[in-house]
Amino acid sequence: MSDEADAIVRKTVSLPASTWREIEDFQFSRRMKKDSVAIRYLIDLGLKAEAARKKEDK
Repeated sequence: MSDEADAIVRKTVSLPASTWREIEDFQFSRRMKKDSVAIRYLIDLGLKAEAARKKEDK
């Protein structure tokens, strides 16, 4: 497999202030030093939950 599959891609995302506060609260509660780590973790959780949901729907 190519290293390009895991290349870092940067995106700019606009979020409501309330969503950002929730991310910051999550980051603080997990003692994560960087907000980017918290965001990637939450995205990964969401993607795994969606995959599990799709699997259940079959």
